[in-house]
Amino acid sequence: MKPLLILKKAACAAAAAILCFAVFSPAVYGLRSYDQVAQDYPEFSALTDDNPVGNMLIVKTDGTLPDFRTLHPSETVQGPDNVYVVTFSDAETAADSIPLAASLRGVEFAEQNGIVRAQGEALTEYKTWGMKYMKAEAFAKQLHDRGDLASVTVAVVDSGVKASEPIFRDRLVEGKTFLGSPCTQDDYGHGTAVAGIVADCTQNLPVQIMPIKILNADGSGTLLNASNGVKYAADNGVGIINLSFVSDSCSLILHDAVDYAVENGCLPIISAGNSGRNMANSGSCPADYAPGFTVSGCDENGGFYPKSCFGPTVDVCAPAMKVSCTTIYGETRALTGTSFAAPHVTAVAAMFKLYMPDADRAALEKMIKLNTRDLGDPGFDAKFGNGVPDLSALDGSQHPLPDRHAVSIQVVQLPKKTSFRYNQAISADGLQVRVKYSDGSEEIRSEQGVQLIYSDLKRGENEVRVVFENCETSYTVQIYYTVWQWFIVLFLLGWLWY
Repeated sequence: MKPLLILKKAACAAAAAILCFAVFSPAVYGLRSYDQVAQDYPEFSALTDDNPVGNMLIVKTDGTLPDFRTLHPSETVQGPDNVYVVTFSDAETAADSIPLAASLRGVEFAEQNGIVRAQGEALTEYKTWGMKYMKAEAFAKQLHDRGDLASVTVAVVDSGVKASEPIFRDRLVEGKTFLGSPCTQDDYGHGTAVAGIVADCTQNLPVQIMPIKILNADGSGTLLNASNGVKYAADNGVGIINLSFVSDSCSLILHDAVDYAVENGCLPIISAGNSGRNMANSGSCPADYAPGFTVSGCDENGGFYPKSCFGPTVDVCAPAMKVSCTTIYGETRALTGTSFAAPHVTAVAAMFKLYMPDADRAALEKMIKLNTRDLGDPGFDAKFGNGVPDLSALDGSQHPLPDRHAVSIQVVQLPKKTSFRYNQAISADGLQVRVKYSDGSEEIRSEQGVQLIYSDLKRGENEVRVVFENCETSYTVQIYYTVWQWFIVLFLLGWLWY
């Protein structure tokens, strides 16, 4: 009997266990099986603002199978790491279900699904006040939004660059050192500050910087190294070169380097210097050399930086006082000098090159001068040049320029007449010029839209300027005297002699 009793007890225990399982199991609770079990959530990978992301709850558990029956979901997906996506018919129901979902057995948290967005703005806040002062922010954003821009490389011939500074991340290309050091690492700090302004003004734009090291740890370098640095940049695919250094005396080797760069299609942008000199009387080389593009300094209120050199070779001015600069010490400092004016203009030139990829040196120079705000005396003056760069006309809303600009012109056929009597008007009959545009196209233009400009005609060869839109070239004509004009000249000479 005893074995039979044990067998009956065992049977009762088994029946009780089955009953408990039936009562407390998910099947008895009516919990439906999950619609999907996924290692990831591929069905949610293409969510957009138009998708009902708010209809979903994200539920994280401790590994326990929750009882979602009381939530009445329309769909459930079990994913990795004990995470479930529970979908409802609308976002309001989902939101109302959060407290109940969070109270379920084994649930660690429950929250409504939503959208995350990349927080990188088109352009971040600029360190330098120069971008706002030059009204260049809208134009830079316009360039960024355009996309698919061809990369532009500018060279900074200076003391090198501290490449580890975050502002230079993905912005540097291989450069060159003309010192004994093995690399272009900056051990003085000046080049890092200058290059940092270029990088700052062209944030999120495809402008690369080539560091060329010619200044040593005390900020000095030789004329020969400086000249070689400029020529190296011109020989290695750089169209814009920043030269924030001066020689106190005239240097033919530096003038030769500037000539070399210009002849190779480069735009050398040169700081005027901080000695307060009038370059018409004493040099601040190579800023005193007309083929370069010289930049003097101004302050935030449009005043002239008192230590800036000035003179007839100044083309424009730019922010030079208390400019926030990147340093080699991992911090930002307010620095002053025309060294920091030049890179503002270098950045402007780079933006124009992005805007007009086929623009040559002359076209870039002209675009900078055309887009300026007058400071100082009306018109050109020796301190401010043509004024400070002002890109407000290029912001895409006020007076926008078309995408197709003439960037260069070339005379391909001279006029029928290139020799004229002294009292004759110069004729363009037969003149043809080849016009190259910013979109890469070109065409031959004759007289229509082409202007001839000349003055002070005298016997012999005279230059006639050919102007189309904002581009210019020239050719020469021969002016001669008629017989009666020669008679008058001889009569006057005889009378004076008598």
